[in-house]
Amino acid sequence: MAKDVIVHGAGIVGLVTAYTAMKAGHNVIIHEPHGLPAMETSYANGGQCSVSNAEVWNSWASVMKGIKWMTKGDAPLLINPAFDWHKYEWLARFMTNIKDYERNTQDTVRMAIRSRDLLERIIYNHSLNVHQETRGVMHVYRSEQALDAARKVNEVYKSTGLPSIQRRTEYDTQALGRIEPIAKDGLLDDVVGGFYYADDWTADVNKFCHELLRVMINQGVEIHKTVADNKSAVRIYCTGVARYSGPYCPVRGTTDFVREYMIYPVKGYSITVDNIWDNPLRPSDKPVMTAPSVSILDDENKIVSSSYDDRFRVAGTAEFNGWNKDIRMDRIEPLIQWVRTNFPRVPLSKITPWAGLRPMRPNMLPIVEKRKDGNIVNLGHGHLGWTLSAVTAEQAVALI
Repeated sequence: MAKDVIVHGAGIVGLVTAYTAMKAGHNVIIHEPHGLPAMETSYANGGQCSVSNAEVWNSWASVMKGIKWMTKGDAPLLINPAFDWHKYEWLARFMTNIKDYERNTQDTVRMAIRSRDLLERIIYNHSLNVHQETRGVMHVYRSEQALDAARKVNEVYKSTGLPSIQRRTEYDTQALGRIEPIAKDGLLDDVVGGFYYADDWTADVNKFCHELLRVMINQGVEIHKTVADNKSAVRIYCTGVARYSGPYCPVRGTTDFVREYMIYPVKGYSITVDNIWDNPLRPSDKPVMTAPSVSILDDENKIVSSSYDDRFRVAGTAEFNGWNKDIRMDRIEPLIQWVRTNFPRVPLSKITPWAGLRPMRPNMLPIVEKRKDGNIVNLGHGHLGWTLSAVTAEQAVALI
């Protein structure tokens, strides 16, 4: 039976949820205070649809690294020590989930594989032009200790028993250089080895959101800055970071689920480098790409890279600093330096920095739940919003 459905939030999770509800035959309206899609966390993220990066962060190794990095402004993980009850309660709960690391990682892998297949189907069915690059994801490690830890993660992946993750394979540096020749420019100079997973891919999430919204609008879906208080409508909240209260609240009361579901806004940074093709010296010369087309995950520096036609996206870091969205140059500079060191032929004359807040839960798993009032939440995807969006959309719409 068709229902009136209001989806709150037009990021990747909200839009895929709205699309899934539309395909199920429901009458869908999207509520987005910005009036445009992908204006927050989905604006300029890393773009990896990455089953091979589905490991949850809950480990004592992550905790020890966080403590060590607290005094370094350019560290991959930065925690503002200023007291905030919500932050420290979140961190405490994060540590209590260390015991469930293996089970939660396996669950995330299973969801990611299903979600990746659903996303590929959407892109194919609607011929979406999202600069999808299907050459896989390469994970590189700069010490034998880090590589050994990656082998243990690989065993956790394999313990799922799913054939779709068995192809995450270890390679030496020579083999990695054959998979991505541009990596020999500098990236592999101090790399001891890595893993490569051919089934993962990248795409421009922002462009995907705009393209998918266009498809939905053509089929009658509407997007509004405010929506009427339709008491018969089922509301699906996909806004773990945005606070719907005060002037942005579409209904009486508040829809701020941040504390209720223990969501913390973990800030991530990215840079987008334009014009990554060499200019030909003569008309007969063919332009040469200066950045890798294979997506890279540099585990030690917690940095990922993706190429979108003539743009190179480099994203990383995790900052626990409340609702602050300021772009700090001491956090941007390591991303620029990473490009300069590992891919020296990439021109750095035009760089666009960005920072966004990723809605994370202490167990690193999203929450999809039907509430007592009949409404639904689909929240807390963290750094895997793109990767997990389609499977949680499927789960949320099944609850209508």
